[in-house]
Amino acid sequence: MILSWGRYNGWEPQGGQRKAWRDLAPGDLIELQRKIWRVAEVRLVPAIDWDEHDREQWEKARRAYRLGSEEDWAARPVYLILYPAGGGKRHHVKIRSWRYWGREAYALPEHYPVCRDCGEPWPCPELEITQEIERESAKVERLEKILPGCCWSCGDPVTSKQASIRFDGDNLLLPGASPPVFHLRRKGQCRSDAASYEKRWVAAGEGRRWRLQCPGKLVRHVDGDECTEDPFCPGGNASHNTFTCHAYGRLPDGSARSVYGVDFRCLRCEDALERDGLSIGEPPPGALL
Repeated sequence: MILSWGRYNGWEPQGGQRKAWRDLAPGDLIELQRKIWRVAEVRLVPAIDWDEHDREQWEKARRAYRLGSEEDWAARPVYLILYPAGGGKRHHVKIRSWRYWGREAYALPEHYPVCRDCGEPWPCPELEITQEIERESAKVERLEKILPGCCWSCGDPVTSKQASIRFDGDNLLLPGASPPVFHLRRKGQCRSDAASYEKRWVAAGEGRRWRLQCPGKLVRHVDGDECTEDPFCPGGNASHNTFTCHAYGRLPDGSARSVYGVDFRCLRCEDALERDGLSIGEPPPGALL
C-alpha cells in the first residue's frame, strides 16, 4: 500500500502530536486514514528501490536545496510496518513524504480520546457532519436574504454603471431563485466568486461557453494572442489555465532576440518582426538585452 494525501481534508485527531515520518519508532501509535495504528517497524527506502517519481522529486530537491546525498533529503520515502491498535493483520506502507511536504505523522498517547457512540478517534465523522450541516445552513440563510438585482457575492445592488455578469438558467447556489448576477470589480471577492460559479455553470449545461476564464493555454505573440481553445476562447483578458508571453528585445545592432535566449524560436513572432523591418540576430559577445 502506498500512502497518498491527495484527498487529505485537514482532519487531525485530538491529542495528536506531529512527528516526522522518518522519526517514528516501533511502538508508536499513529493516525492513518482516520484509523489508529501501532508502528512495528520503520526504515528508510533505499535509494536503489526508488521509482521514477521518487527519483524525479529527489533531483528537484537536490538542485533546490543543494543537497549532497540522498541521506540529506528529509522528505525521502519511508517504509512502515503497521498493525491496528486493537490487534490484527500487519500492513506494509510506503510513505511518499515529498507528496505532502509539511503533513507529518500524528503520534498519539496510549490513552487517546474516542467517540463514546461510534468508537472512532475524536473528532468523529458524526461531529464533522453536524458541523458541516450548520455551515451549509448558515450559507443558505445568507443567500435567502439576497434581494433581486443584488450581487450574489457581496449582496450589494448591481447598478447599470457597474461591470457585472449574469448567468442564465437555474440558480446553482439557491435552487428556485432568480439567475444570479455578480459584480466584476477587482476589489473584494465578487469576481472570484463569479469565476467559481462559472465553473459549475459551464459544467451544468451543454454548449455553455466560458466568459471569465478559459481552460486553454494562451500564448501572447508579438502580433496577437493564440489560445488552444480558439475559436471558443473568451479572449486574452480572460484568466487562462496557462499563459506564456513571447517577448523580444532589441540588440545593439538593431536586430531582435527572444528574452528566452538564442535557442528559443517562434516562427509566428519572427515573421511579425520581419514584417516590421526587424531581423532576428545573434547577440555580439558580452551584449545584454
